[in-house]
Amino acid sequence: MTAERERSIARKRLGAASLGRLGQVGQLDQVGQLDRMSASAQALLACYTQLSRKRAHLLDSLLAGAPPTQWLHYPPEDVIDPGSGYQYFYHSHSPEDRPDRAEHGHFHLFARTDAAHRIDPAAESRFLKNLEGTPATASNTASLLCIGVDPKGVPTSLFTVNRWVTGDHLLSAEATLGLLRDFHISHLPTTSINHWLVAMIGLFWPQIVELIGQRERQLVALCAARTQPGSVLDDVAVELLSSVDINVDQQIAHAAGRYR
Repeated sequence: MTAERERSIARKRLGAASLGRLGQVGQLDQVGQLDRMSASAQALLACYTQLSRKRAHLLDSLLAGAPPTQWLHYPPEDVIDPGSGYQYFYHSHSPEDRPDRAEHGHFHLFARTDAAHRIDPAAESRFLKNLEGTPATASNTASLLCIGVDPKGVPTSLFTVNRWVTGDHLLSAEATLGLLRDFHISHLPTTSINHWLVAMIGLFWPQIVELIGQRERQLVALCAARTQPGSVLDDVAVELLSSVDINVDQQIAHAAGRYR
């Protein structure tokens, strides 16, 4: 059997195993999922209610009312919680870079690999090997999810990007979902955003499970079809791996059992 044939079989096994593991993650979260979504909906509404009472914008603690400078991180050194091992930043792209999006900017969410997260090193090594990738040794964070917002601070999309975009580790779908499920941040200057992010993950958990699964399936498919050397993880022609537009009003109504 040729080496290429062996790699092809390994990739197919990776895809099948990933689907099975994702099913387990989703099933584990089905118990009480509507309750969790409902609680997250209430938390999200509470965030916006509090902002409204203060006549504040979701991004005020990061931007202080000023328009963002494209590509800069807000805050400059990211929001980092050493206790939980999570971090995030907000930034915006140029209109030319995203001509089809009415997006003000987006959050990038990460887990720190130097924290005590439960990640199976052997499983992640197999995941990288089957994508013909190597560890991002220069980084101590793993990319989890992006959340796009409009100028009013209303969420409009969830998406994932390829590893080269941020230069961070990119983990398997199973590991990524496990980390997202536990995401939380304690950082006083950005308390409203911290609570907002946690509520967003809980409210849109079904879409996030599908989104992260789609990311892995896309990587496996691109790797299987690849003819040039190098890993798809480092291919600058592949930026967006999965994306879904979201409607927060419909999702809140669905969580309350009213949406049809």
